[in-house]
Amino acid sequence: MRVANIMVSILLLTASLCASAGTLVPISASAGVRTDYTENNSIINVIGNVYKQATGTLNREDTVRHTKTVIFAASNLETGLTAEWTNPANGTAGRVRVVMSKPVQGGYCRMLFTQVEKDHKIRDYTEWACKTIDSQFWTFSER
Repeated sequence: MRVANIMVSILLLTASLCASAGTLVPISASAGVRTDYTENNSIINVIGNVYKQATGTLNREDTVRHTKTVIFAASNLETGLTAEWTNPANGTAGRVRVVMSKPVQGGYCRMLFTQVEKDHKIRDYTEWACKTIDSQFWTFSER
């Protein structure tokens, strides 16, 4: 079980590092609240960064909750409105504010200010949610 958790953490770290390419999962749902990573120039630093990622990311339940809130906000909220979620059982929370919308070829994008809170740490994100007219899925990127 512990090895599986480490593997999930490595995958989430990889996903967050590749987030600018566009993913189906919001960057804020996978990157977590930690920002104190070190350069991966030794195995000790790599292990330390994996630990930081594992302890700084949302658990599966909260990741799903945050992702659903981001998708709801991108799909339904007018510009300027905010959607929130909380999990009182472990003190996590998230917020999503729709900042602007713009048409793109074959669809549209929405700029979102998202926020994740875990263990009394808060991290803010600016991310884009984009969707083509013929797609039922949003893609997320930092630009």
